[in-house]
Amino acid sequence: MDVANRTSCLDFYMDFRVLLTFILLGKKIYKEGLFMKISKILFVIFFLVSIALIFYKAKILGYSPQLLLPEKNYLVTTTLTGSLDEGMVHLKTFLPVMDFRQSVSDESFQANGFDYEIQNDGENRVVSFSNQAPQGPFKVEIEYSVSLKGVSWDIDKNIQISENNDHLAGEDSLYLKETPMIPYNHPKIAKLFEKLVGRERSVYQVIKKSYNYVKGFKNLAFKGSTSALTALLLKKASCNGKSRLMVALLRKAGIPSRLVGGLILKNGNKKITHQWVEAKIKEHWVSFDPTNDHFAQIPSNYLKLYVGDRVLFSHTPNISFNWNFHISSYLSPSSQLYKLRRSKLNVLNLFRKFQETGVSINILKILLMIPVGALIATFFRNVIGLQTFGTFLPALIAASSIETGIVWGLLGFVIVILIIAFLRIFFEALDLMHTPKLSAMLTLVVALLIGLSILSVHSPLNLTHVSLFPIAILTLTSERFSITIEEKGYLKAFSIMLQTLFVTAVCYAFMSSLFLQTLFLAFPEIGVLIVGANIILGRWVGLRLVEFWRFRSLIFKENI
Repeated sequence: MDVANRTSCLDFYMDFRVLLTFILLGKKIYKEGLFMKISKILFVIFFLVSIALIFYKAKILGYSPQLLLPEKNYLVTTTLTGSLDEGMVHLKTFLPVMDFRQSVSDESFQANGFDYEIQNDGENRVVSFSNQAPQGPFKVEIEYSVSLKGVSWDIDKNIQISENNDHLAGEDSLYLKETPMIPYNHPKIAKLFEKLVGRERSVYQVIKKSYNYVKGFKNLAFKGSTSALTALLLKKASCNGKSRLMVALLRKAGIPSRLVGGLILKNGNKKITHQWVEAKIKEHWVSFDPTNDHFAQIPSNYLKLYVGDRVLFSHTPNISFNWNFHISSYLSPSSQLYKLRRSKLNVLNLFRKFQETGVSINILKILLMIPVGALIATFFRNVIGLQTFGTFLPALIAASSIETGIVWGLLGFVIVILIIAFLRIFFEALDLMHTPKLSAMLTLVVALLIGLSILSVHSPLNLTHVSLFPIAILTLTSERFSITIEEKGYLKAFSIMLQTLFVTAVCYAFMSSLFLQTLFLAFPEIGVLIVGANIILGRWVGLRLVEFWRFRSLIFKENI
């Protein structure tokens, strides 16, 4: 074959390769474009399905934006302590009652050798504890969660006292009687009544005048009981003295009224209780607090424990009795979510079956939020370009940290990783096979988590739930951390560790959001959108943001 023919064959071969390359490249571009179109179509489908379900639940089932607003709740722990070497100990106190403005749940008792009994005493609930032989110090704890509402009343100014008492009967008549602590016929109280009230018969005016007079007294920080007469003579009193004097004036006028005892709920520890007044207006008991100036209203942090002129605690004498209230507030999804029309699309109706077996709603919230954390972790890896140990490790650690808090969650994670990574050096020196080595490390991870949980019981560290961490993931992460040190050095390993912690913190910020938790509880079909968003992220072909910084000298280089 001459040179010309050989050159012609070579040119044909080169042209054929170029053509084939263009065909394959075109096919790949076509496939990429087709897959991108399919991804976009799937995202639109998922979006429309999700919106349709949300629209159905909002319009047909009655879901509204107000349901997404969280409710404030309080966890109240009452601790009763004392000491008695011999004899019998009796303790008695009141438990909150469910009514139109306060809801009570998760009531529990830690009696430690005491027998207890709950009884109804009129409108009150009384719990009694008894122990035949306490033998030294004793401790009793009462714990419950309460959800409260603030209420205000609009009093009809035209109601007359005689009209107000038309239906007075039964126990209500007791709240017109004179008592040693409320001696409204005493000459000094009677004289004050004539000066303030006289012949006034308007219920509103009698209450208003009595309230304003008592409200003007100086507040006195006194833990004991003050009678109405003592409060009048001193012109200053604590909440119970002011309330008794107001009750005395109202009963003198013929308006049924009573003391109410309870707690003003604020986070922290306290020993001080509070008393205010309720007056019967028509068929409603209306609240008045002259001490804190709440006229015909009761704030959302007032917990009613009992009604009547009672003592909150009764106990055996000479037992060095003491008490303490620990109060902590927390937010929870609106209780109205549970009252919506029953439907298979309402995941809360389905979750009631789990509640019957004692499963907490917190588990459902965490499960629903894990896909959110996974989406955030994917975004940081694929779009931002950060490196983490494990694709979804930040989401899992963030889910575990919802119970411990992000600070202690990250601290516990770092402690476990570093300790196990250090111990891996010891196992490497033994030249163990891979599987037994991982099994031994897994055992150590379990021991560490249990140890941290025990440590938190005897320290201020909030690591009680650290054992919820994904144990197998921590073991593999420790292995990967050690390998990264060996292959790329300490600087790279700790760089990835810091990036992992940062992404975990961002995941936690979203996953711990009560608004998002409530949103997903009410509309779990939003999870369909997350699937669509992951499909779009899966087709990401652009530069990651960190690569813009890494190659900034080339990308932003000025043309010469």
